[in-house]
Amino acid sequence: MCSRRAFADEEQAGTLMALSVYGSSQAVLFGKGLFMAVLLFALSLLIVPVYLVLMDVAVFAWGLLLLTLLSGTYGMAMAGTLLSALMAGARAQNGLLSILMLPVLLPILLPAIVLTVGCFTGDVNGSYLVGMFLYDAIMTIAASLLFDFFWYED
Repeated sequence: MCSRRAFADEEQAGTLMALSVYGSSQAVLFGKGLFMAVLLFALSLLIVPVYLVLMDVAVFAWGLLLLTLLSGTYGMAMAGTLLSALMAGARAQNGLLSILMLPVLLPILLPAIVLTVGCFTGDVNGSYLVGMFLYDAIMTIAASLLFDFFWYED
């Protein structure tokens, strides 16, 4: 998972300490989070057209599909960045991060699945999109409040 690499590269290169000394915690959080969101969204923009062509699926609501991709990738990126910062010093990063990510990502994955199916079938229910936006807002606020505790160690 690419979110695990958000802090592992700095830890292996030895630049994590310099980043914590010279960069503010909020700048690091939102910089890494937005980078991961852009990376995931670009990846989804490459994968979705290939999927649509190979599966011969017609999309009835392009705008809703795009909003679902945006909201889903942003929520996954912020959750991944927060949990990656939590796991930066752990020894068993691979297995533990995957186990921790599943319950955190379920509130964003399940509505995204329902909305994607609705975009393909034409049965659109926008209330799931509102739930995804609320989850993104809650994850952003929670990450902003909790990141200082993960970033600055005593």
